[in-house]
Amino acid sequence: MAAVPTAALAGRADRIVEALSGHGIAASVVATEAVAGGGALPGLGIPSVGVAVTAAHPAALAGALRAARVVARIEDGRIVCDLRTVDPADDGRLTDALVAATTAP
Repeated sequence: MAAVPTAALAGRADRIVEALSGHGIAASVVATEAVAGGGALPGLGIPSVGVAVTAAHPAALAGALRAARVVARIEDGRIVCDLRTVDPADDGRLTDALVAATTAP
């Protein structure tokens, strides 16, 4: 996954954002940086692309995503899912988890 071009990640992010917006979810494509080696190589970042979701309570949304086995982080008050860490085969599962977590009562 480390060698995937950011353009490919951006294409995936565009499709996810489009699907989320179809459910009325405020999301956007964002440039981000993945941490090499899961943090084992401090200071070595890899340019990446993520999906950012705006939420009234980002910590609660992050918790709901963790319960769905989705790893996300909070940046600037938004939830960010870095696509460099998501297998393309899991894009649908990620989208479904974001929809479920943001539309739950």
